[in-house]
Amino acid sequence: MKRAPPHTAKLTQSHTYSNKNKDWGLQFSVAVNDMVVKCHEALPIRPCQLTWKMPQTSVPLVPVLLPSSYMRSCVMVVVAAGEGSRLCVAGLPKQYVKIHKQAVLWYSIVSSFAPYIYKVRVVIREGHDVFYQNAIKSLPSAIADRLLPPVYGGDRRQDSVRIGLESLDGMKPSIVVIHDACRPFAQAISESKVTDALTQHSGVVQTLPVVDTIKVVSDNTIVGSVDRETARIVQTPQVYTYRDVLACHSAVHRTNPYQYFTDDSSVMLECGMSVAVVEGSRNNFKITTAEDILQAELHLSSVPHN
Repeated sequence: MKRAPPHTAKLTQSHTYSNKNKDWGLQFSVAVNDMVVKCHEALPIRPCQLTWKMPQTSVPLVPVLLPSSYMRSCVMVVVAAGEGSRLCVAGLPKQYVKIHKQAVLWYSIVSSFAPYIYKVRVVIREGHDVFYQNAIKSLPSAIADRLLPPVYGGDRRQDSVRIGLESLDGMKPSIVVIHDACRPFAQAISESKVTDALTQHSGVVQTLPVVDTIKVVSDNTIVGSVDRETARIVQTPQVYTYRDVLACHSAVHRTNPYQYFTDDSSVMLECGMSVAVVEGSRNNFKITTAEDILQAELHLSSVPHN
């Protein structure tokens, strides 16, 4: 939610609010002790309550949405349908390989989860049901309680994402978080960054600046250079308005089902949508090779545990 400018007043328990439905969301007019503060809901979410933090002292007034209302507008889709062709350890695809007693998928769900996420849908490969159930056994209850039944994905990542999005049609969330199952050390994009970005864009993704020199190579010969000042490394989780990302995935599947996309922002750009970027993390690397597993183990060994 785009927050109203802070105002200072002595708060009491007297407060009222009203809202008007709009196609793009809600507009609230809030009165506290005869002081009116307006805030415009930036996201197309269902009607919900607005409440105030009500301390007994003079503090800045900050409108906040009740979690029970706001979280219903956001679902996370975790893409875990890979068959493990590039990395398979002891018969386990990489998303189910254990690091410090937990599967890579377990870490990916836990690290990318945020309080504003109401439900979590994991897209798995058909035949991986036992792997999946073993991986989620010890999820924290706050996350496990929000898990939807898994759905089976497709042969390519973009197919699995589309299937995951289509499976949410009955819920019709306003926002969807899309995350790769093999990024175990992700960090959720903050609620404020998400809502700020989605006031002007259809999505927001985490990126990192490029520090190495990038060359274009053909037939083992350098044929060009990439300007690293404008190039970015793209990560997940990525956050989109559900209506737009579903429409774009459906459109590219319908018009050119053989075109290959490596991430969802590419699908959005193909359809002319605007996607914002926020700073990512170097720790949010993707598990692809055996060396990545070793790096993940070293990373966990360096993290203090309670």
